Amino acid sequence: MLTAHPGIDKIAFTGSIATGKKIMEACSKTLKRVTLELGGNDVSIVLPDVNIQQVAPEVVLGALQNSGQVCIATKRVLIHQDIYRPFVDAMVAFTKYLKPGSPEDPQTGLGPVQNKMQYDRVMGFVDDCRNNGYTFATGDQTVKQGKGYFIQPTIIDNPPTESRIVQEEPFGMIFTHYL
Repeated sequence: MLTAHPGIDKIAFTGSIATGKKIMEACSKTLKRVTLELGGNDVSIVLPDVNIQQVAPEVVLGALQNSGQVCIATKRVLIHQDIYRPFVDAMVAFTKYLKPGSPEDPQTGLGPVQNKMQYDRVMGFVDDCRNNGYTFATGDQTVKQGKGYFIQPTIIDNPPTESRIVQEEPFGMIFTHYL
């Protein structure tokens, strides 16, 4: 309705590529201006001069904030070879500390994925990684935790660049790292 309304001159949208295409098509009928931010695939680059114990948790939180459901959440972490293994180990250790669960539980570190559709999407990435034999640094299972769609934070270890987990935006509690 917004795209067809004569009193609206421009549409700005942040979200999925599929919805963005529909908005672009609808706006083209009236030549409305459009700004689209779609399917981000944000990367963090970690250089060898970092304080690993300080930065690894910050990188993990950058990927998992709001259960990974933030457009600017990190999806890929590129780590310098000189610190690769210690940095990965520090990320894994911190990730295991973040307990998914109900916001009512004071020990909860991460809430649920927003809805069943998004849960199924994220678990589709987990299944795809498992089916393709990718290495899981941590994660890969659902967490049974009351009402809600809870997923164990998952880190995929160095998947191929053409893999789905690298090419698409999961928008959930799964991210990758590379050497």
